[in-house]
Amino acid sequence: MTLAEIRTAVRSLLKESQTDEGTIFPSGDVLLDFFINMACELVVLDLAEFMPEVFLNSEDITLVAGTSEYTLTAEWMRVWAMMKNVTNESPTIIPYADIQSLSSRMYTGETATDPEAWTLKGDTVIFIPTPSAAKTDYARFWYIAPEAATMVSGGPAIIPRMAHKLIPLQACMVICAMDGADKTRWETLYGYTAQRIRDTYQFRIQQQPRFIGGSILDKTGGDTRDRALYDKLGFFR
Repeated sequence: MTLAEIRTAVRSLLKESQTDEGTIFPSGDVLLDFFINMACELVVLDLAEFMPEVFLNSEDITLVAGTSEYTLTAEWMRVWAMMKNVTNESPTIIPYADIQSLSSRMYTGETATDPEAWTLKGDTVIFIPTPSAAKTDYARFWYIAPEAATMVSGGPAIIPRMAHKLIPLQACMVICAMDGADKTRWETLYGYTAQRIRDTYQFRIQQQPRFIGGSILDKTGGDTRDRALYDKLGFFR
């Protein structure tokens, strides 16, 4: 849906035409767009919980020798993964370390060719230890992205088309809450619509069975144990 279509949908649902006398949404759409933008962000928060891959995006980080902090250019809601992204090497997870665990990851002033962990300071990525060499596009930061703060005339850029109708319904709920009106019917319709979208979109990949996987931290890219001492394949393989 375009922005104009979403505006019309909100007016139609609330029966508030801009030509009506005493309407809370006169011509100009400034107030109406405020509620539409608020509703759009709330819809993204609902959808990202069960269809995060739809909002998935990435940004590459180039290392600079002697620099540990890197400011991300994109707005993000959640980190999906920080992965080493070196040509001719397998992409591997760079572990996240909270501030309290830095003592086990580095010592003050330490540098390394390849950082072994990363942490956050606000929206700034800090690599640990400090990189000792410059490397172009060394890491790929996968993140869950929000919609733009202000909707453009073409409508939402990320939210799937089938879910666009959630925006005017959410806007009706917000407007009713603001106006002190009963929003129960909009909550019921929004919940029904959101559930139908969830039932379809969270199982979009039907190619093969899907199972709950273990943590990426439990996986390893190599094993140096001696085959003579350890059964590395398992007894029944």
